[in-house]
Amino acid sequence: MAKNNKLYKMLYEEYKLEKDVDFWLHSQSGSYIITHNAVKKIVAKQTEDGFQIVTPLAKDLIVFKNGSEGGLHGNEVVIGGDFHLKNRDGKIIRSVFRIGEANERNCKSIPYTWTMAEKRMFDRGVLDLLQMAQEGAYSDIEADDFKKKAGQPQTPAPQPAPAEAAVSLPKLPSTPIKITPPEKKTPELPANLPTPSLAAVPDPQDICSKIVALIAESPDGVSKTDMWNRMIEDKDSINAAVGDLLQDEKIVKVGEGRGTKYVIAKEEDPQATGILTREEYNILWREASEKLLAQGLEYTQIMGVVSEVTGHDSMIKAFKENILTKKHIESIVEIGTRLSA
Repeated sequence: MAKNNKLYKMLYEEYKLEKDVDFWLHSQSGSYIITHNAVKKIVAKQTEDGFQIVTPLAKDLIVFKNGSEGGLHGNEVVIGGDFHLKNRDGKIIRSVFRIGEANERNCKSIPYTWTMAEKRMFDRGVLDLLQMAQEGAYSDIEADDFKKKAGQPQTPAPQPAPAEAAVSLPKLPSTPIKITPPEKKTPELPANLPTPSLAAVPDPQDICSKIVALIAESPDGVSKTDMWNRMIEDKDSINAAVGDLLQDEKIVKVGEGRGTKYVIAKEEDPQATGILTREEYNILWREASEKLLAQGLEYTQIMGVVSEVTGHDSMIKAFKENILTKKHIESIVEIGTRLSA
């Protein structure tokens, strides 16, 4: 139990995490399971203490599989990135490279395999960087079995042995230390993978781009809670980015209280510009595409015409860019009809 005692003290006493809320003891494995939000709290606490955990931005990620390539359990997303721990002087005192993967077997929600792979990479990188994984800590997103069940009884706090009671957990040093590399083990990935690049400090513009992409996938809007749960950035950074996007009028807020959501900003008067609403788009494009298919055009031919008229390789992309008009659809039908003649 000594191993769990040390980890318990680190989570509860040093990082102020709440047991049975932020972390709990997994009865089957005997390991502590930590929530994804708790991992982000740990990162924030390091910053508060003067240290800095540098995580990879989207542009720094290495993509090994993009979701269109098959693996042992079907198509999967596999990404990797560098994590660095800096001391109070801004010097890197520890670095790790970790990957995250998501496929049909280990991710129940297939549309979110990219998000799940990114979360797994983030949690593994942080826990390994702070050497918590070696003490038996796992993120709750590693497996469905790790999720805390409703009504699960609280786990008692491990009691340290008498010899350990007076021992305080050492703080990370404020000056650079020499890290002795561990014994070489079998690599997790093939040796011919590309060399990882150094990560940079999170860029607010990068967070804004992620939020816009997330909202664009959800026509009914996205709440801040959805953003917090589906993005690896901390709440403060996400909230600040939402504020910037609102000020720049790139997104708008709809609803009130807990029902508040955010949607992509559009022209106040769609009729004035001719930009199609979602309902108009759904009706007009369904009629147009069915007409062209009935005339004998192949799907690839239709998409070729769409690209020629709109500059996008699919109609949904053109719609999300808020450029699609009735004239576009009429032109597509006209050109497609000539092709089928």
